[in-house]
Amino acid sequence: MSQPQNLSLSLEQQFNLRKYEQHAKQIPREELETLFIEIIRQKMVQENLFKKMVQIP
Repeated sequence: MSQPQNLSLSLEQQFNLRKYEQHAKQIPREELETLFIEIIRQKMVQENLFKKMVQIP
């Protein structure tokens, strides 16, 4: 997947992503679903935190 220059991953991040992909193949689907939902929840919390930081004068 091609991304704009400022949104692309560093080489280290690309390497880590490959490791996570390999590891994910060994995790049962039910556990992956639980982890996925938790990641989405944490991303939402992160977005809320950023919004609050931007609102501070």
